[in-house]
Amino acid sequence: MYTHVHSVVGTAIVGATYLVTKDVWLTSIIGGTLSFVSHHYVDKLGEASLTDSDKYGMEISVMINLLGASYALGDLFWIPILGIIAGNLMDLIDKKLYLVFFKYSIVEFFYKRGCIKSADWCFDSINATRHFKCHRVAPYKQLTYGQTMSFAFASLAISILFHFILLLNN
Repeated sequence: MYTHVHSVVGTAIVGATYLVTKDVWLTSIIGGTLSFVSHHYVDKLGEASLTDSDKYGMEISVMINLLGASYALGDLFWIPILGIIAGNLMDLIDKKLYLVFFKYSIVEFFYKRGCIKSADWCFDSINATRHFKCHRVAPYKQLTYGQTMSFAFASLAISILFHFILLLNN
């Protein structure tokens, strides 16, 4: 799934853990761990390719909402931040903080211009470094474009609703 879905799921788990425990350290440990593990299960749903405008529109709107909520939560600013990081940590590890895409882009640039005869070494090394099983297997359910957009809008609505709940209980 896309980054914003993992971010919302992670933030919801961390926030729910805080609402139950009301303890910063327990929330960080339990909520952070559960958010990290949730990535595996959310990735079992394979997203459909979205247009760039749809994808970036949803990614940006959800992230602005999460970071805005982080600001509005005052002393609890860390809940959305921890949820975003823990919910996406598997991707950050497997994709080497997304720096691998710069390597891919540079190699692809020279390969398409004939400067490099074979780029298999680069592409194979990218796929070989996937540490987490959810990134090495096909998803259990492949979503359609409409279903993927529904998940995107639902994640935005859930994040807005959840932050109101946190603000009311703060």
